Amino acid sequence: MNPNRSLPACLLVLATFFSFAQADQTEPKTYVTSWIQGDVPQIDGTLEDPAWQQVEWAGDFVGHQPNYLSEPSQQTQFKVLYDDRFIYFGIRAFDTNPEEIVERMS
Repeated sequence: MNPNRSLPACLLVLATFFSFAQADQTEPKTYVTSWIQGDVPQIDGTLEDPAWQQVEWAGDFVGHQPNYLSEPSQQTQFKVLYDDRFIYFGIRAFDTNPEEIVERMS
């Protein structure tokens, strides 16, 4: 094999690889949370405690599988709080067909 021919081919393959890798890079997402001021939230699934009002909902998620950076089929939002002992996560998982949700545990 002629080394003079393989070098341009390798460079072409590497250039193609790096151009695709660079195209997939997106801005990193950030979320600002807060140390809880006042009473900690009750773990009851309602997310109506005053503590949850201290931070904004976030959730601009994008799909990863099967199509990278695609619009998700269902929206999800979250909040995060913390205190001296725990981290609290609040999650809203929306469903366009909630009547089709099957209750597996009761």
